[in-house]
Amino acid sequence: MKDIALPEALAGAHARLEHALHEAGRPLDAAALLAVSKTQPAARLRQAYQAGQRAFGENYLQEALDKQVALADLTTSSGILSARWSRTRPAPWPNTSIGSTAWTA
Repeated sequence: MKDIALPEALAGAHARLEHALHEAGRPLDAAALLAVSKTQPAARLRQAYQAGQRAFGENYLQEALDKQVALADLTTSSGILSARWSRTRPAPWPNTSIGSTAWTA
């Protein structure tokens, strides 16, 4: 299997999403590509950001927050990176939750 560079892979994924939205008769802003950042280092996320990706998904809030700190220089027009939790629940150890988070740059 050919190793595709991240910018080209993202461009292809965005093109497939736009095609699917067009085929379904939906507006282009009806869906967004969420890049899964789990197990990816901050440098790889920086590369994705530089290629135009703005929404990232992470399984653990702490990992998302660590990456947000590492990528603090990448900001939105509001000047912040935002994180949103969903489906959280208490974990069996103190001061921890389990769930998923999505963050946008």
